[in-house]
Amino acid sequence: MMFGFATPSRQPGRSQPGRAPAFQEEYRAHLGSEERGQSLLLQWLSPDQIEQYDLCLYFEVVGSATGTRYRIRRGTAMNIEQLAADGCVTRRWCFGPEGTFATGDVMLIARSTAAAAPAVVAGASFGRINAHTAPP
Repeated sequence: MMFGFATPSRQPGRSQPGRAPAFQEEYRAHLGSEERGQSLLLQWLSPDQIEQYDLCLYFEVVGSATGTRYRIRRGTAMNIEQLAADGCVTRRWCFGPEGTFATGDVMLIARSTAAAAPAVVAGASFGRINAHTAPP
């Protein structure tokens, strides 16, 4: 007892009633989803992209229609960077598909979208894509 009040949630061996078990279950499901998303992403990357992703938490792709290079960063917002020939960022794309997806799934969709550019990026047909010009 502290100051005459019982604190059952802080006593050894007792958990907070109600929300804690449900939260733990949701969190475990989220972690499992993230692990599966990362595993799927890695299956679709080339060995060079996997090495780059392991070192930097991003990988680069080249648009098949335009030859434009894009850097796909780990994350679900501001995660695509359009690169100039010298490797400098010329534009940032905020990409996010409709719905809730694991980070690896978002990155895999972004990879496919950037590789198909400009058709999909310009059309923004299945999610939020906002372009932000990088400062010079």
